[in-house]
Amino acid sequence: PERPRGAPPPRPPGSPPPPVAADGLRLLEIDHFAVCASVGELDAMVELYERSFGFDEIFAERIVVGTQAMLSKVVQSKSGQVTFTILQPDPEADPGQIDEFLKNHVGSGVQHVAFAADDVVRSVGALAGRGVEFLSTPDTYYSLLKQRISLSKHSLESLHELNVLVDEDHAGQLFQIFARSTHPRRTLFFEVIERCGAETFGSSNIKALYEAVEMERLVNQSSAL
Repeated sequence: PERPRGAPPPRPPGSPPPPVAADGLRLLEIDHFAVCASVGELDAMVELYERSFGFDEIFAERIVVGTQAMLSKVVQSKSGQVTFTILQPDPEADPGQIDEFLKNHVGSGVQHVAFAADDVVRSVGALAGRGVEFLSTPDTYYSLLKQRISLSKHSLESLHELNVLVDEDHAGQLFQIFARSTHPRRTLFFEVIERCGAETFGSSNIKALYEAVEMERLVNQSSAL
């Protein structure tokens, strides 16, 4: 049967997963790239991927967070092995983290790279042990989480301890976390994501990214004062 659009591609037959490192780290492959586009470039960028590379647009949405907003479209190769989430600020809303990225990057570019894991708790714990810093999540997020999602994997306590976020769609759940940027202009960072059946890019997934990065931006601004 045809693979659902948005689902990570299956591994080639007989292809073993990468070995687990001694500290528990195992990242499988790149799940997706997120690209920030300047105002007016979103549709043109989608058309370029469709016309030049045969990609398909598989998702589109306007995300509103407070007084800020962004437009998002996802394109994917026919094989499903390459996925780009393209984000553009909404010019009718207040400026936010996408605008800041475009200013610091001096134009459009890759905002983050998401690496797939088969056990986000084990791998994120290992990365943290190696000195990788991740964005923090408010305690209230986890107080509300158990009211909206019945976890299919991992305990609430382990997710809370590591600040891992959870999303859910019609096919399953995904667990994700975003690393703090180490770039001098904070224009590139990384994500670790584990899919437990989840196939699509739902609004809460994209909104969780936006809110997590926005919180980090505000904290950095407060620290600079």
